[in-house]
Amino acid sequence: MSDELTPEEEVQLERWWELQEAKKRFPTYTLAEAAAAAEEQDDWLVPGLIASTSTLVFGEAKIGKSWLIAHLIGALVSGGEFLNVQVPQGNYSIGVCYTDDAGHREYAQRLSTAVSGTDHAVTLYGLGIMKRADWDALHHVVTDAGHNVLIIDNLTQILDGSINEDDVIRRCFDGIRRFTQAGIPVVIVGHSSDAKGKSGYKPDRPMGSAAISQSVRWLMQVRHTRGGNLSVNTYGNIDHGRTMKIRADDGARFTVLETSEKTETVTNSRERSTQTLDRNQEHAQFVVRECQGVSLREAGRRLADKFSGDADTFKNSLGTKGKLSPLLNRTKAGNGWTWDLVEHR
Repeated sequence: MSDELTPEEEVQLERWWELQEAKKRFPTYTLAEAAAAAEEQDDWLVPGLIASTSTLVFGEAKIGKSWLIAHLIGALVSGGEFLNVQVPQGNYSIGVCYTDDAGHREYAQRLSTAVSGTDHAVTLYGLGIMKRADWDALHHVVTDAGHNVLIIDNLTQILDGSINEDDVIRRCFDGIRRFTQAGIPVVIVGHSSDAKGKSGYKPDRPMGSAAISQSVRWLMQVRHTRGGNLSVNTYGNIDHGRTMKIRADDGARFTVLETSEKTETVTNSRERSTQTLDRNQEHAQFVVRECQGVSLREAGRRLADKFSGDADTFKNSLGTKGKLSPLLNRTKAGNGWTWDLVEHR
């Protein structure tokens, strides 16, 4: 029996190998595998503040972002709190990638104000401009060290081109996704512009290409407040986020002065919307009961008498573009109108 393949078998084998190579380009999961992964890995490294995938911490230069990162690292290695939120228990091994010339010394000094001693699972790596081969090498080093959290401080100095170019940003985040796809949370430090726009306000988005915001799952913006404190605003694809006012204390320590969950804002807004709809429905029902055959002006006057308000405002609400018009059908009847409620199905 010959071990040689027939031409048809050779073609089939070649196609099979091509398919295997193609599959390597796309992370693929069955629904069962995806559900199991969702149960195994939480959305958060620190609940509501730092994602378990990618988080961008951004703000103006020298505002204290790296001190905030040191506060985070201190909370992870000590099992403490980050901005008043308890860090989940775990054995964290943290890789800190710095880009400044003396970044390793500066981070050591910052961390000394957050935790005592140096016997912690923290290793510092100096990064330059990162190209694909550099990302491959860093991934090998980080996974070999067993790190399960990665810090990159900062984004601007590792780019292999302009921060305003979409392709440059995408290449960079292709490298960062090597880690997030391996289940390693990545926290990236970025900048916002300190230049005021035509409106006189500074932009509230990261400096550079819009692809930066699109490439991360969660963002934390740090800004100055009038009282000399800091405002922290979180948002992204995972949750509604929150707004906090914090005070920078000595070293890598912060006191949370105020916090507001955006879910509260959304809930309050929905409650107000529901109340408005209920009130409008009550007004419409009154019109059907008490305003048959009268003019719009008279109907407005009667609404004002019943519910307290301005007669002209109520009259306008009954007009074609008024807030009550979607709830009412009106038919001309002599000098007035007849009304009935719109049936919603």
